[in-house]
Amino acid sequence: MDSHSDDRYSSNLPTEFRGVPAAIADYIRNSIFERELQVGQPLRQKDIADACGASRVPVREALKQLEAEGLAEFRPRRGYIVAGFDLEEIADIFLVRKFVEEHAGYLAARNRTAEDIREIEELVQEMDRSLTTDPESVQRFAVSNRLFHQRLSAASKHRQLVRILDNLRGQVERYVRLDSRTPGRLEEAQQEHRAIVQALREGDAARLSTLCGAHAQHTADRLLKTLKDRLDTQPR
Repeated sequence: MDSHSDDRYSSNLPTEFRGVPAAIADYIRNSIFERELQVGQPLRQKDIADACGASRVPVREALKQLEAEGLAEFRPRRGYIVAGFDLEEIADIFLVRKFVEEHAGYLAARNRTAEDIREIEELVQEMDRSLTTDPESVQRFAVSNRLFHQRLSAASKHRQLVRILDNLRGQVERYVRLDSRTPGRLEEAQQEHRAIVQALREGDAARLSTLCGAHAQHTADRLLKTLKDRLDTQPR
């Protein structure tokens, strides 16, 4: 394996986590999100295993997880590749996500604790500090944004909802990160985040449910427009 493919998988991978399927999946996922790995690019098990100092068994487990999230695709005789995207499928995922987010938001307003509110407010403040479009700030915003939504759904105290939403978000996360580089997108999302936190703080279940559903819908609308524009400008 050449040194370039080593670097592609191993840089920034914590040594103490090598060989752990979840850590390997995390690293490949982030490489896809940051476009270090492109659509259609092979995800060779041997390259990943060698670079991470792991056997192929945890690598296969990691790739199966990424396949379940829609980030990797298995092709017979070709192996795993970085998955492409389908606008209709993305729209369907967001439709399901909208309904689940609404219910999770309703339960979060009913069941949240003071600690939930404090931690979610801190994540919004962290996103406020990352409202620029330089790559490093966008990455910080993306990480805090995912944690914000995970923490909000966790406040529902409903484990199945949390699992379902984590899976749904994982399937579209790379596209959300791509869209976040569009000027003005982060500010729009952040206005909605602040309104969500206020409803959570006030324990207004009906309003929080509505805001969570609207936020999912607005994210879908913005994202699908960005992806359609990109498809329309690609050479035919």
